[in-house]
Order: sequence, then structure tokens, then C-alpha cells
Amino acid sequence: MKKPPKLPGGAWNGLWLTLLLLLAACAGTGSNGRLFEKPRLHLVDLQRLPSTLLEQRFRLTLRVTNPNAYPLPIGGLRLSVAVQDQVLADGVNQEGFTVPARGAQEFTVTAATSLLQSLGQLARLLARGERTLDYRLTGTILVDLPLVGDITLEETGRLNLNAVAPLDPKATPAAPNPMPPAPKAIAL
Repeated sequence: MKKPPKLPGGAWNGLWLTLLLLLAACAGTGSNGRLFEKPRLHLVDLQRLPSTLLEQRFRLTLRVTNPNAYPLPIGGLRLSVAVQDQVLADGVNQEGFTVPARGAQEFTVTAATSLLQSLGQLARLLARGERTLDYRLTGTILVDLPLVGDITLEETGRLNLNAVAPLDPKATPAAPNPMPPAPKAIAL
């Protein structure tokens, strides 16, 4: 029987340690056999913010759900909102936060849309009397973990326009607006 080759110093210890770490990683994978499961993004709330004639702003409350067995540090998020398959608004959140292991974390994003760009789309929807709209949120989460990188998430659903309440002006002071408010038929 052949003897294993002699390796210098603690090389065998390093090989055994590597083998044990690989076995532990395989044992610690999720039910789908991956070390990392993609988090999920959910729209929790939508509020109108004070806006100008040319720009409509919204505060979106989102929830990121982390199915992994370890915390997920988020460095920020880029978000796009499409309504009836047309991009309506974009927003960013540059505040970092951590989603707990097998938990969820809510955060807000301010999104803005140019009323000039979306005026035709909104007018057609309102003229047809539609009070529910299909939406698609596409977000890119900036994950602060080695070897993970940015993750693109998507959520689709239906939005009831009657449930989109304006922000309480007493709760958040708005900057003075010299422009008259947008016509009621245009605002969501």
C-alpha cells in the first residue's frame, strides 16, 4: 500500500480544513441546494407627496424579505415603477440597512415622474374610468456581501387608485410651492 506523499508543515491540516468547510457549506444550503437565495421585494404602501405642475412625487414603502440563514446588508436600492407596462417613475434609496436572517425590513423610496412624459398615459387611463392598474416594480438592491453583487428583484400586482391617499401635509412640511396644484384629473 502506498503511503500518502509528504507535504510540508501543516499542508495536510489545510486540506482537511478545506474539505470540512466544503462539507459544512453543502450541509448548510437551503432547500433548493443554494448557499444564497434571492430576497423578495413587496410594495407595502404608496402615498402621494406634495408635487408641482410638472412633477408628481410618491413615497413608496417597500419590504425586503430575506429567506437566508444570515443577515443581508443592503447598501441602497434603485427602483423603477411601471404602470400598464410603461415606466412611470424612478427612485433611489441610498440609506443602508440590514435585513435580518429569515426576516424582513421595511424602507421607503421617493419616486418621481414627469407629468409631461406620463400625461397622455394617465389621461387615457382616467378617461376610461379605470380605478385599478397593473404595476411592476423593478428594483436593483445593492448588497454589501462578498461575491453577491447587485440583485435585481421584481414584483407585479394591481393598484387600487382609490387607496392611494395623499400624505398628511401636517406630518411632513413641504417646501413652498409657487405653482398652482395640478388638476385633480391628472394626479393619481
